[in-house]
Amino acid sequence: MYPLYEYDRRLVECVPSGRQLKHARMEFYGFLCFNMVTFTDREWGTGKESPAFFAPTEYDPAQWIGVMAEAGMRGAILVAKHHDGFCLWPSRYTEHCVRNSPLQGGGADVVRDVAEACREKGMTTTISSAGS
Repeated sequence: MYPLYEYDRRLVECVPSGRQLKHARMEFYGFLCFNMVTFTDREWGTGKESPAFFAPTEYDPAQWIGVMAEAGMRGAILVAKHHDGFCLWPSRYTEHCVRNSPLQGGGADVVRDVAEACREKGMTTTISSAGS
């Protein structure tokens, strides 16, 4: 009656892995999308913006993560490279990154700073890329 019964049966018998269960129990994460368009007042970046535009006047990832922890979040997801290619770490593969921005005199590493702040608060950090 159901020629794909064995296939269907495997689907309903699958169980999450330990890692998947751990992730599901995290429940409440924050999503950080801090990038070039934060400073250009545009919805989409082009990848041609000067890294000089990435110039926050107040930069305190520990404060961001502190607020997230106070809200009960257990982890943070940071988009470290956006569709426009701007990297929030000092990449050796592109000039379109924080290394060429005025942030901390070109010595910034937003990925490192967010990860360290999460570690200090006992939160999980997930670094992602939003295509390029």
